[in-house]
Amino acid sequence: MIGANAQLARRAGTRELRSVADVTVLAGCFSAEAIPFDVISGGASPVAQFTMTLRYQSGEEIRKGDRVLFHRGPAEIELVACAPDDPATTWYVEEFGGGVLIREPNDPNLTFVSAYQLPGYEDLEFVSRTESQ
Repeated sequence: MIGANAQLARRAGTRELRSVADVTVLAGCFSAEAIPFDVISGGASPVAQFTMTLRYQSGEEIRKGDRVLFHRGPAEIELVACAPDDPATTWYVEEFGGGVLIREPNDPNLTFVSAYQLPGYEDLEFVSRTESQ
């Protein structure tokens, strides 16, 4: 099922969800809203414009700058990729269906956790939010 969720998340990121069932399957990964409809040749066809809200297992929304515990060590959310129209995150949304980049203080490499992994990802815990948000 993980492969299917990854494929659906990728289609969400590239605005190619094909049915309401696709959105329902993704509901465990993030909340998504498809809002407008386009009128094409006299008929209505859905335009998938998604607003994804990535969440920690505890239910809080994941935001850039959040202080977290990552594998029981301190870390910070460097980037939240959840909007297909954000130039800074487009690649992550198109390739992985969104997700988060995590910066650990003693590791020069960032870690990416994709949106479909987040619901079951026990090694990422919210600690606090920065004041500037």
